[in-house]
Amino acid sequence: MKAEILATGDEIRSGALIDSNSAFIAEKLEENGVEVVRHTCVGDDSSILAATLAEISGRADVCVVTGGLGPTTDDRSAEAAAAATGVALQLNDEALANVERFFKAFKRPMTESNRKQAYLPAGAKVLFNPVGTAPGFAVTINNGRFFFLPGVPYEMRRMLEGHVIPDLLVTQGDAAMHSRVKTITTFGLPESLAGEKSAGVEAAFPGVQLGLRANFPQIQVKLYGRDSDAKRLEDRLDEAGRWITAQLGKHVVSEN
Repeated sequence: MKAEILATGDEIRSGALIDSNSAFIAEKLEENGVEVVRHTCVGDDSSILAATLAEISGRADVCVVTGGLGPTTDDRSAEAAAAATGVALQLNDEALANVERFFKAFKRPMTESNRKQAYLPAGAKVLFNPVGTAPGFAVTINNGRFFFLPGVPYEMRRMLEGHVIPDLLVTQGDAAMHSRVKTITTFGLPESLAGEKSAGVEAAFPGVQLGLRANFPQIQVKLYGRDSDAKRLEDRLDEAGRWITAQLGKHVVSEN
């Protein structure tokens, strides 16, 4: 299963705000066997956003979208999703109850602009937001399953782990893959030499991929693996790690 991540918002596109959401989403998807193949960022232009959604739907099985679900006029993700899906926006009673429940809990009046958050593409599945006013939703565009989550990080994280990950695990079923990364930290070798000494690991252990990261004054050797059997994957990465350690010798300062 291949996935893409789409971050929306002019503040992300312009660099005014750092996109930490995409990194978190990618890590969680990979941990649960979903291969992330691309990250994309667009601003708040609804036509560009709709076109981007349609483009992603032609190549990805899954896409997680963050941002654009708020109450202001520049929050246009639902509008763009409806356009890409070819349906109308409509007031969703379940989504409206989500918004109203939040305001009742804090004994605050709900404004008309917050009611806007309950207008979703016709036929969308509502994703309950337990910590904010913006309900998420899921729709299918062409062959892709799209999950729309708020851009507020703590809201997004709760909903990713509460809705998206369980949905994807059910979808994958017995075909679910496990992804792991093993990191070996070295000191005293330049990156080029560490790479040369580690280069044979992919041939020695098929299915293991090698990556290096310079984090001065250390060089991290990373081993990436995917397998349908978690125990087999852990064993393979452990073996590959011992092979790397033998190649790098005294320069290894940590294997975990």
